[in-house]
Amino acid sequence: MKIGIALSLVGAALAATAAAAETLSKTVPSGQTTKIDHYTGWKDDCSFLEIAVNVLAKPAHGEVSHRIANGVIPANAKLGSSGSCAGKPTKVLELYYRPAKGFHGADSLTVEMTDGFQHATTFTYDIVVP
Repeated sequence: MKIGIALSLVGAALAATAAAAETLSKTVPSGQTTKIDHYTGWKDDCSFLEIAVNVLAKPAHGEVSHRIANGVIPANAKLGSSGSCAGKPTKVLELYYRPAKGFHGADSLTVEMTDGFQHATTFTYDIVVP
């Protein structure tokens, strides 16, 4: 189940699939790059709001990466409001994790997402590679 959040400040929104400042658990397969989350930013006029990614704590046993993809503005914002933007197409920032070759076990990473208005939200991911 994906739960969107929006941080609505100064006419902007930053949405993610998890609550802000929370530690999230993810299980990813060994040897594969896996999307672990995505973030959506939009302005009052529903246009794309760029999101900068800052890796605060790199994973010890893998790599973290991100890319921009097509998506939609979520209707189920936890904070702020999607308003008339809900369901409209936009860009999303997708976050990926790839475990090191042959690695099985626990790993962790922390990222900070900053919107175009310099509002930051931090997410920590506890990752298990079975």
